[in-house]
Amino acid sequence: MMKVKIALLLLLGAALMSSDHPDIKSQLIGKWKNTLNENSGVEYREDGRFYMYVNGQNLSQISNLDSLWFSVDAHKSPPEVIVKNRQELLYRKVIRMQGNELACVYFKSGDEIDHHIGKYGKFYREGTLPVQQQSPGASPQIMYILPQGFRGKVMVIHDESNGVEAVENAQKDLLYTIPNNGLLRVKSSASPFKVLDDQIRFYETQENGNLEEIDLFKKGHTTTPASQLCVKINGYNRTARDRINASLDPPTHNNIFFFTVDTPHNLRRIKNYPDPYLNLDMK
Repeated sequence: MMKVKIALLLLLGAALMSSDHPDIKSQLIGKWKNTLNENSGVEYREDGRFYMYVNGQNLSQISNLDSLWFSVDAHKSPPEVIVKNRQELLYRKVIRMQGNELACVYFKSGDEIDHHIGKYGKFYREGTLPVQQQSPGASPQIMYILPQGFRGKVMVIHDESNGVEAVENAQKDLLYTIPNNGLLRVKSSASPFKVLDDQIRFYETQENGNLEEIDLFKKGHTTTPASQLCVKINGYNRTARDRINASLDPPTHNNIFFFTVDTPHNLRRIKNYPDPYLNLDMK
């Protein structure tokens, strides 16, 4: 009788564990389209193969790459997907699934940069409708406050022991004030899912002390007045770390969030934008 009870307890424990840790891999199976570009997407297959598509064509076949394989570590929170080419680790990504929406944050691999955020994006399951972006104010925001008249690139360095703490307002929003040189070190960790959920806001300080929100620059957007300020989110870790650390004292190996503030005309020419690490004193 005791053995039967033990067996029943083990079965019950396994059932509880399976309910607490749903089979993420089976939920991933299928094709997913990029929310920002429905002509690109990814596919997870039951046999463990992983494919990337552009304009309906398999990117692996176009690039003559070997087959890609994926595995899921559901014990991590949030879960991680590891993509390999044969036995070589290509990258890992943290995922968040909500219904037919898949949000991914990719991490670079290599010495001292395993925790570095690379690309990030949102996908929706093929055959369903794209998920609508959350409305501003739907959850606590991260708000960056810029000096009046600021133009140029901004670096926010995360997980800095000597960094500043955010100021929390009545709505639980987290406020950070950007200094005149565009370099801010903060104690908080990077928040790529906040970027994906459109929960980051930018403001310029006015002469009367009020704050005026700065619109996000979107590719192909031509209705914004030429003289109006916009913010272009450049993403995380967008510049070679050795170039950054040449201008930083002390240097850092932490995640860096980049964005640029300027007029739409200048932001469209972002590739030719002056490199701030060559002409700004950030020490």
